[in-house]
Amino acid sequence: MVSDIHRLDSFLQAADSLKQLGLKNILLVSYSQDMCRTIAPVVPDIGCGWSSHKHPPDLQGNFYVRSLRYRILARSIRLGYNVLMMDSDVVVMHDPYKYFKQPPFRDITVMNQAESPVDPNGGVLYVQNAAPDGPAAFMFAGTSARLLCLLTCVCSQPQL
Repeated sequence: MVSDIHRLDSFLQAADSLKQLGLKNILLVSYSQDMCRTIAPVVPDIGCGWSSHKHPPDLQGNFYVRSLRYRILARSIRLGYNVLMMDSDVVVMHDPYKYFKQPPFRDITVMNQAESPVDPNGGVLYVQNAAPDGPAAFMFAGTSARLLCLLTCVCSQPQL
């Protein structure tokens, strides 16, 4: 999940609902080490990660987090993980894996809940059974590179 200090309450609620469903592998993607230090005493069983990637001082907020989440997603795919990525305001009522692992979803590699017809950035994204050097890994590495390129005007080819 991706969150900041202003959305900490929704993150804690979402994490609690996931834990009640038996889903315990939760990673908070944050802006900073300070955020991770803040939540560690509150939820010591939840992982927290931040990036030391240097970004322009004016590149803050939502765009930076989107870029960070896609970089982490691309790297996780390269390591062979299946990844369920959710915004912190998503409410999960049932174990989603019982649906993801059944037909017709079990044969789909990338599932994304779009928030609107023109915005592919949805609140829920699931990637399963993706080849570490395949199209899904390349797509998310490219998404991250394009976001940074658009925001910083420093472009290069996506790296896998």
